[in-house]
Amino acid sequence: MLAEQVKVYRDALKNVNPVGAFATEFWGNNVHAYCGTDNDEARELAALSMKTFFGPDKPYIAGRIGAYEELLEAWGGVPDHLQADFGRWLRQSDEAHRAQAEESGISLDAGPGAARAAIAQLDANTLADRGVIIAGDPDSCATAVQMYEDIGVDQVMMIMQTETIPHEKVMSSIELFGKEVIPRFRNGNGGNGK
Repeated sequence: MLAEQVKVYRDALKNVNPVGAFATEFWGNNVHAYCGTDNDEARELAALSMKTFFGPDKPYIAGRIGAYEELLEAWGGVPDHLQADFGRWLRQSDEAHRAQAEESGISLDAGPGAARAAIAQLDANTLADRGVIIAGDPDSCATAVQMYEDIGVDQVMMIMQTETIPHEKVMSSIELFGKEVIPRFRNGNGGNGK
């Protein structure tokens, strides 16, 4: 979905009448990120960070009708391995299953509740593989940054300093990005060149 948005933006710029001195093709993207030495742990930290950031109690989500549906669509929809559960949540009428689902914090309502439940169930590897988060060990992070570069994103602004990632881990992540990931992109070689 992001690739299409970048293309639409750049195509629209061909016929733009700038309100200032010039129009820019620059595209920047915010993304939750965390680089660590343990690929799975790093992905889990970034996934928790992102899910907490978009939690229902946050002021930038509260009151936004359709926010979770939009996020789910932007993040590639419900993955195949969750399709059966997601469909079950939407169709559930058995009172015992409803009570069990609600006890687990899963809303069975169609719409925002179901989309929020699906987002809560998205695993860290799916989020990382889709580029929703840039996370993992340095090789995984470089692969994700390369994905953004291939789409046409000029800059990724990495969100690491969230309420779920302790300061010392943020500092360690910044150091790993600086030493192990960024140098792969400095000479325009993409994630393949060191």
